[in-house]
Amino acid sequence: MDSFHKSDISLFKVLLFFIFLIGMADLASSEETYRFERLWPTLQQPWYFNIPMEIAVDDGGNFYVADLDNHRIQKFTSDGAFIRKWGTFGTGDGQFDGSTQIAVDGSGYVYVTDTGNTMIDFDLP
Repeated sequence: MDSFHKSDISLFKVLLFFIFLIGMADLASSEETYRFERLWPTLQQPWYFNIPMEIAVDDGGNFYVADLDNHRIQKFTSDGAFIRKWGTFGTGDGQFDGSTQIAVDGSGYVYVTDTGNTMIDFDLP
């Protein structure tokens, strides 16, 4: 009689395990699914960011991205098409050492904080 009782407990454990699995499967199926639509920006060749810090938008709808570890600013259309880039690592004109924040004024001037060089740089429209 004692062995019958042990087998009932084992059967009960197996049933609980299957009920748990069924419940988990139902929970997993209720999760949201996402579909990749397109890469932004859309470029003719892969131009990857290396710690993009901030984005600014000008009056024409163009996007400017301050890319910290690439030491550059990149400009894109609102559709993600590449327009231009500027900046390299250094301390001279057009060079950055930590471009972290960016802003564009109504005249099209682009202002960039350069933390490594402790200055604010700008680009003419």
